[in-house]
Amino acid sequence: RILKSYLHLLKIKLMQLKAALTENVEIKKTPVTNNRAAEILSDKHFVRQCIHYEQQQWASVCTIIQSGYFTDDKLHSIRKILKDFFYNLDCCNRKQKKKIFHLLNIAKDEAYFNKLTIQMGAYQDICSSIIFLKKQEPNKIYKQCVELLLQTKKKWVKEKAARKKILIMQLTTDFLQ
Repeated sequence: RILKSYLHLLKIKLMQLKAALTENVEIKKTPVTNNRAAEILSDKHFVRQCIHYEQQQWASVCTIIQSGYFTDDKLHSIRKILKDFFYNLDCCNRKQKKKIFHLLNIAKDEAYFNKLTIQMGAYQDICSSIIFLKKQEPNKIYKQCVELLLQTKKKWVKEKAARKKILIMQLTTDFLQ
């Protein structure tokens, strides 16, 4: 059953955020030709910088996992770092990617990490939904839906705990070999 009041609150929040974004962000496009991009990417200094940056990113992920301290914020940080890591890796050619994977001793392929970040995104969505429900004032929620929303929140909290347990087990197993 669709929670109309919850969806209505989300719609209002999205409209507010969209308006704020439109006011505060100016998109600038820098024209880069394919030849210029190839020049930039072939520069050895640039490649070294990319490798160094990717090493720092990877070390950050490993440090969080090795700490064993898996708060929602830490799991979200891992997801953001991994997404950034692979987004930047797209700038590299196959040989450069292979070199980075070898240097960092990464045994899994990109498909694995894509699936992992999707799972982590689903977990983050649940976290955000729970936080959103906690922040709502009772008078903003239709009285007849309060019980239904509380039941939904309880279900999400259980699902969040189950997903977190799976993610932690996967991260510690796959990264701490």
